[in-house]
Amino acid sequence: MPLGTWETTTASSTSSTAWTLGSSVNFSWVYVEIAEPPAVAPKTLTVKVGNIRKMGNGNIQWASQVTLDTSMFKKFPDVLASILDDKHDIWKSWKFVEVPRPATSQHLYGTLCKCSYCGKIAPLGRCGNYGDIRKIYCQACAPELARCFVCQDGVYKKDASQDSLGQWLCPNCAPGWRQCNCRRWTDEPEGVLCVACRPRKVARTGDSEPIDRGLYQHMDYIHDYAHKPAPHFHVVKGEDGTLVFGVELETDGFPSQSLLGRAMGELHKLDPDEDLFYGKRDGSIHSGVEIVTHPCTLKFHQTKFPWAQIRKIVLKNKGRSHETKTCGMHVHFNVSFMGANAQERDLNTLKLLHFVEKFWSKLLRFSRRNPDEVHRWARRYYDDFTPVPENLAKVEDAKMLRARHMTVNLVPDKTIEIRIFKGSLNPITILGTIEFLDYLLHLLKASNATVIQQMTWKSFVDGVDKTAYPNLVEYLERRRLNVPRDL
Repeated sequence: MPLGTWETTTASSTSSTAWTLGSSVNFSWVYVEIAEPPAVAPKTLTVKVGNIRKMGNGNIQWASQVTLDTSMFKKFPDVLASILDDKHDIWKSWKFVEVPRPATSQHLYGTLCKCSYCGKIAPLGRCGNYGDIRKIYCQACAPELARCFVCQDGVYKKDASQDSLGQWLCPNCAPGWRQCNCRRWTDEPEGVLCVACRPRKVARTGDSEPIDRGLYQHMDYIHDYAHKPAPHFHVVKGEDGTLVFGVELETDGFPSQSLLGRAMGELHKLDPDEDLFYGKRDGSIHSGVEIVTHPCTLKFHQTKFPWAQIRKIVLKNKGRSHETKTCGMHVHFNVSFMGANAQERDLNTLKLLHFVEKFWSKLLRFSRRNPDEVHRWARRYYDDFTPVPENLAKVEDAKMLRARHMTVNLVPDKTIEIRIFKGSLNPITILGTIEFLDYLLHLLKASNATVIQQMTWKSFVDGVDKTAYPNLVEYLERRRLNVPRDL
């Protein structure tokens, strides 16, 4: 398991470049090298610090040399034990400790750590995330690990299940699945027919067209989790369509598969060609469907998209969204809106990350989620994202995490996903959320870094155009996010 957490103590370098360790570190992934093996436990350790970004051909360009007081390590004595214990022959060659950006919620891990699986100190390789803790595994144990195809987190094979296609499911996602008669796991709605067995059990005509199969026919409208059709872009006449939003709205809590099937049949009649939206499965949903929209401009969402009809159909069949513990509402927007080139896009993305951290408590109230839900499904980066050009590397740091379950998900290539919002069937809430992002993104793009740094929540709320964003205005009032004494 990870051996400990950096304290907020800051140890400054004697170098003129003023590199620092601690919560104010100016670079992200670093290598720390012990200068020589101490004979006894010292009061200080001399280390070298190098920026991983300056590595080339395996050579490290050292940024500074620092003397650290060992009191910095008091919260994780195992680190000292690993460093000072020569019975593992760690001094026979240069050894490095890889350290993530020091922050109170992150862990020290790297070469001088214990394998999370077998407990041995060994050269380690990282193998993804499991739950919300990044773990590390030695080369011998790595074959015992798999990646959950639903959430993409790392998982021990002994704790995992496999679906009918041989794909792995972690314990967090498996509850949304059931076991077929063939003993493989499936997310098919009836829970007794996996994708491999179903063709042998379902009646078909001579030309392989499905005949009337009642519930199963309706369930055909729920696509697999991996379903990703070519996007259909929707704009209102006269719009330029430079910013579009795709919504993933999770529903759950249908009392029976029959009611879910009936809801899917009615949703299909609402959009038979799936030009506006489609339904798909999600391992986090127990008895429901994720409704995924194609990319639409804000005005199209406001005036053309059938949000009210979708709500009516789901509620009539006793489905829910906000009232569940499982449902979220994720909003994607096109990353191309953030700038004409990579540097401009990264700078505006950095402003977005800074805004999220700066107004985290307000966003949490806006999201309707509790802290535990956010920590599981939409974690924050816990960082001081100061939006200045010399810190653009921080955007790359966030991308390097390759973690989907973040408030701002930077993993997709063509979109950025905002995951913090709790699910809702209320059109005012849905449209208010999209309007919030439309307002925020245009504001970030038009403002320089200094304006964003000096912004207050009051100035942000006061700038909302009541004509362009009527649902946002109403939603802010409902959530008491525009009440003066609460700003």
